[in-house]
Amino acid sequence: MWRWALALVISTALAFGVTVPKLYKMAQIVGWQPGAEVVTSSVTQKGVDEGMRGRRHYWVSWANNGGSPSRAYRDNVSPEVWESMKMGDRVEVAYVPCDDAAYLRNGVFVEPGNFVFDFVLLAVTLGVSVASAGRLLWWWFKGRKVAFWE
Repeated sequence: MWRWALALVISTALAFGVTVPKLYKMAQIVGWQPGAEVVTSSVTQKGVDEGMRGRRHYWVSWANNGGSPSRAYRDNVSPEVWESMKMGDRVEVAYVPCDDAAYLRNGVFVEPGNFVFDFVLLAVTLGVSVASAGRLLWWWFKGRKVAFWE
């Protein structure tokens, strides 16, 4: 039974400690929830970084300083968005409370695929939580014939 209790604790913590806050932040960035401060800036730099396994990461920056911009002044975008953006284009930048990073309203963080993945992850973790709670309740009310630590 301890395994069911552990599954309940871990899945509930993952759902409400990680996935729900991320979905809430994503909703703030897109504008579905209030709280994000949105400013309009101009694209000043574009770049492509080579990641692990040869993956390319496309980014744009709206900082006026030279050199490599920090995460507070740049965001990753899809290759299609990167191709369509030109230097000087206006972009909406969202700043979420309690987060130093800035997010574009059309960046990869808020792409539809990320929303789908996080909703599926939330459904799975909540499903595991409900199943674990149900199993523990069944054990509790059916006479506890098996010791908890077995």
